Formats: sequence, structure tokens, C-alpha cells
Amino acid sequence: MNKHLISIHPNLRDKRNREKHINVKSDFFKTKEEYIIKVYDDCITFERPTIDYQGFTHKAYEKKSGWMGLSVASTTVPTFKTKEFDLEDCTEDIMVCYY
Repeated sequence: MNKHLISIHPNLRDKRNREKHINVKSDFFKTKEEYIIKVYDDCITFERPTIDYQGFTHKAYEKKSGWMGLSVASTTVPTFKTKEFDLEDCTEDIMVCYY
């Protein structure tokens, strides 16, 4: 079983269709830290902030299913079932998923 998975789906309660629920399964997220989420045309990244980072972060939370959850408000992030993170572009401080 792959340990670096992601799925993104819309929040059905959000009438404006802006909020997305992100489910991730990877050791990268096990610490329940805060992450910087960046959405690009071809990928989404999750980065651990540096100590002096002053911007907005997203806190991960553990779900009953064993997956970690995050939420992001974005109309540009696509929804999809389960995909794998691209481990070639990932480091100990950043995870990347192309779509």
C-alpha cells in the first residue's frame, strides 16, 4: 500500500463551492503541524513553514479513518479521488502533487 496519497473533494455545505476538503495519507503529515498550501495551475504543494514565516498556514487534523485532513478555500484547486504525491519533487519540508 502506498503511504503518500491525497484526495480533494468539495465541501458540500459550501454554497459558493470555494472550500475544499483535502485528505492526505503520508508520514509527512503525521506530526499534525501547520502547513503552507500553495495552489498552482498544475500542482498543489504542502510546505512546512520556517520559524520566521509570517503568512497564513493550515493546521492538519487526524480523521477517524487514519487519514489527515486539511481545508483550503480556493476555486482553482481541482477535485479528484485518490492520487499519489510525486516523490521525486518532494523533500522533508515539502510535498507536491501534480494534477
